[in-house]
Amino acid sequence: MQLLAFAGLDPSVYQSGNFQAKRTRMSKRGSKVLRYALMNAAHNVVKNNATFKAYYDTKAAEGRPHYNALGHCAGKLVRIIHKMLTDNVTFDLN
Repeated sequence: MQLLAFAGLDPSVYQSGNFQAKRTRMSKRGSKVLRYALMNAAHNVVKNNATFKAYYDTKAAEGRPHYNALGHCAGKLVRIIHKMLTDNVTFDLN
């Protein structure tokens, strides 16, 4: 998604010949300010929303460090915000 790339939340590509890495870091090629705001928003959403808390716990159970799991939550938050804005839908906690 281009919006994730603009925010710098997309995974970087690491490949050589036939090798392609399964786990890579965040690309960080987008807006630093937007990424900072989204990571802070994701941190607050994880603390206050059960759905995001469950998603964070799932990523943490996979062995991901705190900021990596938080980055996944920030990406999910971006996708939800994009869907809400494009389809003119209100956010529903259920």
